[in-house]
Amino acid sequence: MVSSLDAGIEGAPDDVHLTFAAATGLVLVSSNIRDFPRIHAEWLGAGRSHSGIIIIVQQKFGVGEQLRRLERIAGTIGQAGMVDRLEYLSSWG
Repeated sequence: MVSSLDAGIEGAPDDVHLTFAAATGLVLVSSNIRDFPRIHAEWLGAGRSHSGIIIIVQQKFGVGEQLRRLERIAGTIGQAGMVDRLEYLSSWG
């Protein structure tokens, strides 16, 4: 796991975060439900590939439940299965 702070991109535009994640083979996890679904569609429409996006609505689940659901996604889909995919954590209850 790499945070935006660790990567040196904290506060950067959303596209920079997804570009970093794609370049490093990391699945991006964000609570930015407003922008990342649109960015995901734009990338796919432009023929760009990414390593996956997971959207978390933070107020909906506690940290423990978020982790359980992330583990469920990882165990079911895996990193390779997340390529060019957008998942909502709320769908993994």
